[in-house]
Amino acid sequence: HKEYRRQRQMCIRDRHRTVAIAGGGRQPGRRRAVGLRAAVVRAGDGMTPVAGAASRDDDDTLPGRIARTLVERIITGQLRPGERVGQDALAAEFGASHVPVREAFRRVEARGLLVSEPRKGVRVSALDEASVLEITRMRGALESLALRYAIPAMTADDIGLAQAAIQAGEQAKDMQQWEAANRAFHEALYRPCAMPRLLASIDMLHDCLLYTSDAADDTPCV
Repeated sequence: HKEYRRQRQMCIRDRHRTVAIAGGGRQPGRRRAVGLRAAVVRAGDGMTPVAGAASRDDDDTLPGRIARTLVERIITGQLRPGERVGQDALAAEFGASHVPVREAFRRVEARGLLVSEPRKGVRVSALDEASVLEITRMRGALESLALRYAIPAMTADDIGLAQAAIQAGEQAKDMQQWEAANRAFHEALYRPCAMPRLLASIDMLHDCLLYTSDAADDTPCV
């Protein structure tokens, strides 16, 4: 996946540049930046990679909780690409019937993390090289669109959050903390665009590449 790795390295290189351009030379006070950094680090402690996106994880219904659990297990590698996901086992784990489990499957499948096959059940998606390249290019296009509309609306607080997230990521002690900071960085940059459907699409694509990258080389995806 040479193209994917090349684009990932370009994203890492461009992070500080993006924040500098968006900030227009504005620098939040040190006290403000330290406070924001601490908030990001606290958010990362014991936090699963997907927990940072409250807008799509605040569904406390039973299908919502099951779907969240599945996404967390896929992204953290507890469920590997190609692995079968048992409906009966999940129903027993949550003390539920098959109805909410099937609804959870449908939600996670809509995000591209599960695939359902007739007479074979449900398994974790295993993306091939062409799919990874497609998703990477889609992310590049959608993130550029989000930034185009987000930058004019950014405030000093948004820039401070992005800078704090970069520092928190550099100080992360494990993958959970790094990914929490990574999500905080992207959300700080894109949220000002005020396009919830666009943000949800970017977030879904981020999840797809996150678990694929982890399965391939254990290198964090950006």
